[in-house]
Amino acid sequence: MLLKQGELIGKGKPFDLCKTIDGKVFEITASEEQLSDISDSYKVGNISKDEQNIYVRVISEGELEGYDYTAVKPDLEDLYLYYFD
Repeated sequence: MLLKQGELIGKGKPFDLCKTIDGKVFEITASEEQLSDISDSYKVGNISKDEQNIYVRVISEGELEGYDYTAVKPDLEDLYLYYFD
């Protein structure tokens, strides 16, 4: 069950609630220079880095113009950010 300011905004199993934001969670492969713009434009859920790339998980209602990205499966952290951040 999801409550926001005392109002019921979602009900169901965690998996089913996460499905309500399918298509709104993306992982951007970014450069250091892009991080500030990404943070200013989108809700950022997570940032990770390997030897070559930076990966930024974001929440967005639409397509991400100008970035190399893939749609990813939403998790509970994404659900929280979408509704409460």
